[in-house]
Amino acid sequence: MGSFLQNSRAYNIKAETELAVILSHFDESYIYNVIDDNINMLNQQFNSVPMPNITNSFEDNFKALHLHYPEKREEIIQTRYDTYYQIIDMLSKKFQFEFRPSDDMDIYTVAYYTYDFFLAKYHAFIVKFLTHVIGTQCEVLYNALGMEQFKKNKDISTSANKQLYKNQHLAILCSNIDMVCTYIKDMDFSMEQILNICYDNNYTTVSVFLQHIFPIYDFYKTYYATLLYNEALHSDIIACTQWEIQRRYSNVSLV
Repeated sequence: MGSFLQNSRAYNIKAETELAVILSHFDESYIYNVIDDNINMLNQQFNSVPMPNITNSFEDNFKALHLHYPEKREEIIQTRYDTYYQIIDMLSKKFQFEFRPSDDMDIYTVAYYTYDFFLAKYHAFIVKFLTHVIGTQCEVLYNALGMEQFKKNKDISTSANKQLYKNQHLAILCSNIDMVCTYIKDMDFSMEQILNICYDNNYTTVSVFLQHIFPIYDFYKTYYATLLYNEALHSDIIACTQWEIQRRYSNVSLV
């Protein structure tokens, strides 16, 4: 009996040590370094392919810990909450928004979507945003920019685009995409409008932001418009937007 108790104590000590080591990996410095590295990449290199969302791997680890250490449930739950809160808090400082938690919120869901929007799909979303605005506001942009003057242009770009698109106004906009994006850069969009474009008007997803994430400054002017000024990224944003417009709207009549 004594041997059994001794072995049991030894097992518990080992299990607690292993858990402590695992939970120590979810510390503030590690999370900070991951987020900081990814944010630095946003301003240096354009990538329309979304980066991994670290909250997914964290959540998988927490689920595994619950299975292997059910007796430490409260400790795991607290570490899980602290981890996701740190992610949101760090993003709030980098992107200047106020995070307002509530008693009924799912902290993982909030962390997942803030990371998704502000980091993982940041570049992909600006391309989706520009594509949507140009595609859905084609006539408004055409008239506002006085594109009628380019209607008879016979340069290679305009001629090629006129073959691609049934909507000739869209073809001319795409041939003058730099001018179009410069104009869009100076337009006004609320964060809610941007979110609805990025998440295809998904009310549940957009509500996560509207209930908990509140920009301190004009999000569009501070981040999306500024990104179009970035010399390291500008040409890639334009190229990816042109390709996405072609993918979505070529030979499709928008009017």
